[in-house]
Amino acid sequence: MIDGGAVQDPTLPVISFEGGLDETASTIDGWRRSSWTRTLGDLHGNSAPGGYRDEFVIFTDRDGASDTDYMDLAYWIQYRPGDSALFENSPVITTISIGSTLLEPGVGAHANGSATYSGPAIGLYAKKERGVYHEHGEFRAQAALRANFDAPQPVQPADGAPWKPPISVSGTISDFKDAQGNVIDNSWKVTLQEQLFDGSKSGDEYQEGTTAGGKPYTFNFFGPATADVRGKVNPEYIGGSFSESFNNGAVSGAFAAKRKP
Repeated sequence: MIDGGAVQDPTLPVISFEGGLDETASTIDGWRRSSWTRTLGDLHGNSAPGGYRDEFVIFTDRDGASDTDYMDLAYWIQYRPGDSALFENSPVITTISIGSTLLEPGVGAHANGSATYSGPAIGLYAKKERGVYHEHGEFRAQAALRANFDAPQPVQPADGAPWKPPISVSGTISDFKDAQGNVIDNSWKVTLQEQLFDGSKSGDEYQEGTTAGGKPYTFNFFGPATADVRGKVNPEYIGGSFSESFNNGAVSGAFAAKRKP
């Protein structure tokens, strides 16, 4: 759980994450970064000495307690103990993109026209040379998406569809840099192939799409739904997660794109 900028695990109330705002870590313009760690040791399922280690990083564009419309981007990496070595390098990675205002079923009924969205993407990368991974860490990238709220109707939606279907979404993730601002590889680009938000998901479920490389990506709309300069009433945010493999590496991350005027 992300609660008030802190990370909590309601299943383990005694063992909490430790950390907070990273004053020295470089951040994204308008987004604050905080990092949290936890070592579970022998208290977690009789694991090996040292046990699991969690690292949780959150970026948020929340501007103080009075800001009620914001997005959180996060990744969680858990290192598992091996049979012979503590914290053996066999991590489990989870990425998160969620807004404070999830657009409930029916809110998108009046969405119309099209809109473009842009914003940050964050996550973890690994880069290899001659088939061997030799570099890894946190990345920052740029997300650019387009939503067509009047996409052609392929099939009749089921009764009670939560959005005015179909809505098509597509985009790219590019400009991958490490946490220090260094370019990782200029050739890396994730293409989010066009996917229909067809009303088959409930309000809190993310729609699933496919990247050009055949990997999955997800997305959902977050509020508020407001009118732009042309009077079109469309969602303020698109948030989601993605993964992709390249000839010399791989990425796993989350994105939060805000509607352009």
